[in-house]
Amino acid sequence: MAKNTITFRRVSVNSLRPNTWNTNSMSPPDFDKLVRSIEEVGSFKPVVVRRLGDEFEIIGGEHRWKAAMVLGWDEIDIADLGEISEAEAKRIGVLDNERYGEDDELALARLIEEIDAVFDVSMSEIALISSDLDIAISSAALDDSIFDGLDDDSEREEEIERTMEKLDQESVASGQMMRFKVPNEYAGAVRDAISAVVKSQGIKTGNDMEDAGEALAYIIEQWRAS
Repeated sequence: MAKNTITFRRVSVNSLRPNTWNTNSMSPPDFDKLVRSIEEVGSFKPVVVRRLGDEFEIIGGEHRWKAAMVLGWDEIDIADLGEISEAEAKRIGVLDNERYGEDDELALARLIEEIDAVFDVSMSEIALISSDLDIAISSAALDDSIFDGLDDDSEREEEIERTMEKLDQESVASGQMMRFKVPNEYAGAVRDAISAVVKSQGIKTGNDMEDAGEALAYIIEQWRAS
């Protein structure tokens, strides 16, 4: 699977537009939290886009873009994937992994089925695209101070390799994105069980998806011990 060429630049916030298939929704309180966070510390991850003529269509980071508009920013950083197809944009966008909001489950299921119909590719392969994109974005945001005291280009390249290897290891160590499809008759029971464990065990990671993952891990540990 060919890798996409990524160009990083700063553009007018008015040159971006949202896509029509975004399955990620955000409650007003969570959006306010995002706006406050960006106002206080800035936005360190660029909005992922594809080029459409003179405009850029957002693949990942629509809420960060909206927050920038609320804050009155004139410009925003983007990661431009170029003139890729809508189908490619969808398979990359489906695993944009910094989600403050929650997926519309039905819309997400339909989107994944649409991707499967167009591409002979597994979700694990899609995850590799997302991982490559995150690493590329992280490398673009590296602080130049890591190069202090390095004498030549070869030393700089070695330091970049070490830093990127560390970023990759930290990404893998923090957890893996997993998706499940359960029969309709069990969907409510699964949600209720996860919610009950989150509440009873006091799980509070600050992210609903991570809370659910911690709850599933707890359920597995209890099953192993039984």
